[in-house]
Amino acid sequence: MNWIASGADGIIFWSGNRWHGGHLPHWGCLINFVGEPEREFAWVAELGAELRALGPAIVAARVAADVAVANDFDQRAALEAYPHVRTADTVMPSTIGALRRIDIGVDSINAVRAGRIAELGWYRAVLLPAAPVLEGDAVCPTREAFVANGGLLVVLPMVAMQSAEVVFVSGGLGGGMATLTGNAAISMRQLGGEPSGEVQAICWGDGTRSALAASGYFEVPVSDPPEVLARLVHRNAMLDGRAAVTSRTFRRGRVVRLAALPEPDALARCLSAWLRDACASPLPLLPDGVMVVPRTDGPRFVINTTCDQQSIPALASRADRLAEDPPAPHAIPPVRCHWLATT
Repeated sequence: MNWIASGADGIIFWSGNRWHGGHLPHWGCLINFVGEPEREFAWVAELGAELRALGPAIVAARVAADVAVANDFDQRAALEAYPHVRTADTVMPSTIGALRRIDIGVDSINAVRAGRIAELGWYRAVLLPAAPVLEGDAVCPTREAFVANGGLLVVLPMVAMQSAEVVFVSGGLGGGMATLTGNAAISMRQLGGEPSGEVQAICWGDGTRSALAASGYFEVPVSDPPEVLARLVHRNAMLDGRAAVTSRTFRRGRVVRLAALPEPDALARCLSAWLRDACASPLPLLPDGVMVVPRTDGPRFVINTTCDQQSIPALASRADRLAEDPPAPHAIPPVRCHWLATT
């Protein structure tokens, strides 16, 4: 149910392989190579019956998405062909996971849709996480129009830095968006995975510190824009004090740029603060690995992707559409999906 809860309209399974004149299947399917049902067959039939009953209500109540995350196959393929750090492919899922931990509905849109202002008009905020080949003449003016109309744009690391052929573009990392963000980066550093502390951390304006995620990836900025939200603390004097998170007002909207990815809890807290005015969240920060997907009819899907029971007091004793009995107070069992009523 996790796929359905996240917004899918259906699930497609590999039904079977030819067992006469075909190749031996390696990955499993519903009908095996001798024509007999696999163990998953009964489970899929049960799921199908459940979705047949729940389908109309699920399809009628779409994900209540206030935020769009621009990413697609081209971006992921570029990161696979040229992984700037070993964990580059974690930036996008970490961003979506952080949004779902703070009860923010999110859509994933491709670069084509991100280049159409009519498509972005549905959303109050647009996030760009690890989209290295996000380019095109139509894209930048669209982003400018979105922010000018009052939208929030959050530019995370590894964005708009390479061509479709994965060749680095002129103007620096994210240089094409310098008019929006107020700065670009001239180079990148992999600072490693040292824990937060005196040696290496992101230091926020209130003095708190958080560790760097994504293998300590950091984009060295050319200059500081007027508003710096956080700076890098590092033993290397050339990097120490460099702007790590910046903000800039552009007409009616705002642009936030991250030169590094904070650890999961810090990222979720930051997004919650930046999105507070645009997307009101009734729930506190949820544990890492727990995701909430709000729907347009009010109830929310709550997904525990961890192997441990999670305690969430804010969801206590709410009716579950997927079960006859409500979940135990405060408890979400391991690897389970609930469809909980609003109150």
